[in-house]
Amino acid sequence: MSLFVFWPKSQPETDYFEQQYALKFCKIDLQDSLQKHNLLFNWADVDYGGTETLHHQLTKYVLVIKDPLVILNGTIVKMMMEVIDRGFNACGPQLNISSNTFQLARPLFPVLNTTSFEELNKMYVDQGEPQVEEIKILDRACVMYDSKYFFSHEINETSTVDIGYLDPQKGSRFAVLKNSFVFTFRSVHSSERNDLAELIPYGLKSILDVGCFYGGLGKTLRQLRPETETDGIEFSKFYATKASPFYRKIYNCTLEEFQNEKQYDVVVCGDLLEHLFDPWKQLCRIHDFLIPGGCLIISLPNASHWSLIYDQLHGKFEYLPWGITCITHLRWFTESSIRKALEDAGFQIERFERQQIEPSPNGMDFIKKMCELGIGDEQSLLTNEFIILAIKKTANLNGTY
Repeated sequence: MSLFVFWPKSQPETDYFEQQYALKFCKIDLQDSLQKHNLLFNWADVDYGGTETLHHQLTKYVLVIKDPLVILNGTIVKMMMEVIDRGFNACGPQLNISSNTFQLARPLFPVLNTTSFEELNKMYVDQGEPQVEEIKILDRACVMYDSKYFFSHEINETSTVDIGYLDPQKGSRFAVLKNSFVFTFRSVHSSERNDLAELIPYGLKSILDVGCFYGGLGKTLRQLRPETETDGIEFSKFYATKASPFYRKIYNCTLEEFQNEKQYDVVVCGDLLEHLFDPWKQLCRIHDFLIPGGCLIISLPNASHWSLIYDQLHGKFEYLPWGITCITHLRWFTESSIRKALEDAGFQIERFERQQIEPSPNGMDFIKKMCELGIGDEQSLLTNEFIILAIKKTANLNGTY
């Protein structure tokens, strides 16, 4: 075998379906990509830091993955193998998350799905031979080794949770592959949702954060708006426990199961409605959770974003662990449909913002062609997410708003 791949046997503890799906997705995606790029490989799931011994294999390259949430393309694997051929003992890619500043990626454009990830990798290949920089330490998340170096040093002691650094042995040569990008889904845990916190009007103190996940919004409010009293709803016991330090009270249940004990000044639903079986009914319930004139703040993905339409026109619909096509998305909204849903539930929209991430070159060309043909709206195609502030309206005597 020319390539041996070690993958972490022990996985992060979670009861969150998206992360469970991500762990399977990343593993299968790498295996499929290696086969697609005609790379012969042997595979082993390894308990790093355990008593398991890694025996020498008849191979030239060893790829060690410590972060089981990485998306790694076969193109990058081939380029790292070329770097080893240049005489380096170990090589790491650039990553979207790394405490090693030498490996922190600055991709040519934001990567939204595997289609744009493949587009980015093709652009790196088109740049020519691998561009490398010799460095002293490597992020252990993803490392390609020369097999003789790897098996002579038994580099298998670090756990999957605390990835840390790979320190060089005397006379070792490490390199970072500059024209590369490896994405880890660990990045979805990094958002503090400042965008939603900024929409909460001053003077409103009681807040209900629905689907608070690990507590990013609660943490932000505790730091920036300590006068607020924030409750959270989180169905995952694992993340409810993590979020609890940042909230007055955490309700470990679904929104459908939640029975409010009081009315709130503000209800926040950050990327939640698309996960519900009946978001229209739940919007009406949320209306009842609010005081007269109370605020509803929501964010949700746009079902008419160019990346989604582009893939479908090419016969592709791919569920991802997170993002616009998240595996747990049950409902889909465009601007017109979310406006109608809010109006029907008794809300008046005060602010309607459209988040727009820079498209890839192929995406920009696609948007331009769609608009030239008169079958696409540029603003809609560019918008990946809606962020909305709505006010609770009071019903008239006849029950209408």
